[in-house]
Amino acid sequence: DLVVYKNRYSGFFNTDLEELLRERAIRTVVVVGATTSVCVDSTVRDAVFRDFHCIVLEDCTAEPIANDAPRSNHDATLLTLELLFASISTSEALIEALTASQPRA
Repeated sequence: DLVVYKNRYSGFFNTDLEELLRERAIRTVVVVGATTSVCVDSTVRDAVFRDFHCIVLEDCTAEPIANDAPRSNHDATLLTLELLFASISTSEALIEALTASQPRA
């Protein structure tokens, strides 16, 4: 596994992530993590600006900021990402899709 250490909100900012993906001809990035409205959002936007397609797994992201507020930052961010920047899915749906695409023995 490759490990990319980040020191800002986006996984692309001042890292070699883009280079590693391009070297491997990877065009789709599955994004997970916390905080949905900050690090996940920043990474997705940077990926899109670099012409990558993003899939955000809603059950593999978290939002501690204002989690007790009447409106959720998590849901609002996922909606914005879905409308403008990414596909939203679940880990179960991704596993099913990857399993279905595997050649049968």
